[in-house]
Amino acid sequence: MRLVLALGVLLALACAPAGRPRGVILISIDTLRADHLGCYGYERPTTPALDRLAAEGVRFARATAPSPWTIPSHASMLTGLLPPGHGMLDFDRQLPPEVRNLGEILKGHGFESAAFININYLLPASGLTRGFDRVVYHPTRGEGGVQTRSAPRAVATVEEALARSDERPFFWFVHTFDVHTDYRPDAAHREAFVRPYDGGLDGSTKTLNRVRQGELAASAEDIAHARDLYDAGIRQLDDVLGGLFAFLEETGLADETLVVVTSDHGEEFLEHGSVLHGRTLYDEVIRVPLLIRGPGVPRGRVVEQPVQLVDVVPTLLALLGLPPAPDLDGRDLSRLWSAGGGPAPEAVVAEAAPWKLWTGSRAHFVSVTLGDHKLIHELESGESRLFDLARDPGERHDLAAEQPERVAELLAEVEAYRARERAAAGERPLSEEQIEQLRALGYAQ
Repeated sequence: MRLVLALGVLLALACAPAGRPRGVILISIDTLRADHLGCYGYERPTTPALDRLAAEGVRFARATAPSPWTIPSHASMLTGLLPPGHGMLDFDRQLPPEVRNLGEILKGHGFESAAFININYLLPASGLTRGFDRVVYHPTRGEGGVQTRSAPRAVATVEEALARSDERPFFWFVHTFDVHTDYRPDAAHREAFVRPYDGGLDGSTKTLNRVRQGELAASAEDIAHARDLYDAGIRQLDDVLGGLFAFLEETGLADETLVVVTSDHGEEFLEHGSVLHGRTLYDEVIRVPLLIRGPGVPRGRVVEQPVQLVDVVPTLLALLGLPPAPDLDGRDLSRLWSAGGGPAPEAVVAEAAPWKLWTGSRAHFVSVTLGDHKLIHELESGESRLFDLARDPGERHDLAAEQPERVAELLAEVEAYRARERAAAGERPLSEEQIEQLRALGYAQ
C-alpha cells in the first residue's frame, strides 16, 4: 500500500513548482516537554526519529509556550498572537472571526489545507481549524472510554492525503494526543522503558489528578514509574513519526516540504509539588521542543536565542515566500540563522489563567523571561518569584528578595502585557460529551 501511495506522490511532484517548498506539515505533540527528547540532552532513547529530524534542520534550544495547556497554546501556534490577541483562555471560547488561523491565511494563497486532530475542542467550532478544506477527527478514547493511541491512524490518513493531493501547495496540521495522560504505552515499549514497579500509580489521569489535589501521596518511586510510562509513550509516538518521515523520503516529499514539530506544553512530575499541567508556569510545563526541517532551512543548526510558539506563523510565511500577516506578535525566526543573527532577544511571556470548569486552584499567573532571568507573578496575591535560569535551571532558588530592581523591571513587562487590549473571543456552548471528555482528561471536576 505504501508503495502505491509513494508512486502517486512522485507523479504529483513532477508537476510541482521548483524553487520553493511545496507544502508544510506542522506536527503538534500534545504534552511533550523539551527535556525528554534526546536532541535536548535526554539520556534515554526516547526520540531517535525526532533527533534525526533535528540534525537535518534547525533546533530551537529555548522555545516557550504561551500557556501551560492546550487551547491557548494552540491558538497562539496557529495565529501568531499571544493570548490577549486571540482571547482563547477558556474551553468555551471561540476564535474571533477577524482573527485568521494559519489554515485560513494559507488558503488565501492557494494552499490546500487539512487538519488531523485528536480532541474535539480543536474542531472548527473553536475557530482554530475554521476554514480548513478538510478536518479529520480521530477521538482519543474508544469504546468504554478507554484511551486509544490515535497517531498511527492519523499518520496513515496523512500519507493517504499526500498521495491524493494535486500539484497545489498544501498545509497539513497534525495534532496528536498520544503522549498525554493516560500514560498507556503498548507492551513492547513498556518492556523497553518501564522498570519493575509494584506500587499503585497506574499512569491514568484519574490517579494523577488525585495526586494533584492532595488526595493521594506519591513517592519518589511512584513518580519514577510515571516518568517511565511517559517516556515509553514518547518513544511509541516517535516510532510512528519515524514512519511518516520515511514516507516523505521515499516519495521525494522531504525535499519539497517544511516539517515543523513542536508541542503546546510540557508535563510536571513533582518538580514543584504537582503533576500533570495547566496550573503553573515553571519550565517543565512551558519549555517545549521546536524543530524545523526543509527547503531554506540549514542543516544541524541550533538557535540558542529564546523563541515562542507565536513565532511559528510568521516563520512559515517567510519560508514559503509569502507576505507577512499584519499585526502579529510573533517574528520570523529564519532571521536568527541568517548572517545578521536577527534582532535582540525580547521578553517571553506566558499566562496561566483559571478556567470555569476547574474547581481547584484559581490562581492566575503571568511569567516573563528576559535574558537569563524569569519572573513568575501571581496576580491576586501580588507574589513574585525570580529565578536565574542560567545558574538555576530547575527554578529552585527564589531571588526576588535579593534583586528587587530586577523584579521591578520584569513586573513592568507583566503590566505592559496585562494592559494590552484583550480580544473579544466569542462564547460557544459545550456539549455534555465535551465536558465528559474534559473530565476524563483532568481539565474539569
